[in-house]
Amino acid sequence: MTSTLSRDHLITSIEALQKIYGEAHGPSIAKETDHITSHYRAFIEAAPFFALASAGPGGLDCSPRGDAPGFVRVQDEKTLLVPDRRGNNRIDTLRNILADPRVALLFLIPGCGETIRITGRAHARKSNSFDGMNVWNTGLRTSGTSSTSEAVR
Repeated sequence: MTSTLSRDHLITSIEALQKIYGEAHGPSIAKETDHITSHYRAFIEAAPFFALASAGPGGLDCSPRGDAPGFVRVQDEKTLLVPDRRGNNRIDTLRNILADPRVALLFLIPGCGETIRITGRAHARKSNSFDGMNVWNTGLRTSGTSSTSEAVR
């Protein structure tokens, strides 16, 4: 069975969207922050996986990143240190960051109903002191399901 939706089903404005979903309220607003809290730090350090979204001249990219819990280090309340593991050498994310430093990270722990979402600006750094890590500068504002975080520095 094929169905064609007419154009009157398209949502084309913020007002139309808010009429359907209403205003954000309660916990979804209360968990917003401009820094990495102790709860968010513990979650990030326990997460064995995150997805990293970036944008560049070639479009959008979302790259999986994972390792043993603790592979992402919280340097301070605004900065994450993320190791760059050699993969397929396409370096799509790093290319994107050089063109547009805005990134979004979504941290997950399997079996846990919470997530942490962080948005901010990133830069790549070659540094022996950070074990070849890239430095992701962030400030946090949370949103999404259970626990999420967004930031810009």
